[in-house]
Amino acid sequence: MDDRLKFMKEYGSGRWPVAELARRHGISRKTAHEFIARFKERGAECLCDLSRARHAQDHQVTRHVEQRIVAAARQWGCWGQRKLGAILKRRAPDIDWPAKSTVGDTLKRHGLVTPRHLHRPTAASSRTRLAPASEPNDLWSTDF
Repeated sequence: MDDRLKFMKEYGSGRWPVAELARRHGISRKTAHEFIARFKERGAECLCDLSRARHAQDHQVTRHVEQRIVAAARQWGCWGQRKLGAILKRRAPDIDWPAKSTVGDTLKRHGLVTPRHLHRPTAASSRTRLAPASEPNDLWSTDF
């Protein structure tokens, strides 16, 4: 920020052309002109770094669609995201429904999904001790 203010002070003095100032400050001429335009438009507070985040999310689900998904999930509690999405598309084909993964994310966000518990493999039983083998194929075992 301090370097940019220094750049603007030097530009305001009118002693150097923009190309020379850009070279001295290690920025491109295009960036220098962007700083000058922002400074003229909004003042010194606009010289700080601007956010790179998007202003609008094109893929964001509208509140109306989200409410319809939640209502359908409450009505048919045992149905999953794929079936809910298919039923909603069939009943209202004029609405641009989100993908099944987005339907699932919406259900999770509203607490309508219970997470599955993973079945961890069990360790081998300590009762089945194998005798030491002295030759190949000396000892055979079966795992059920």
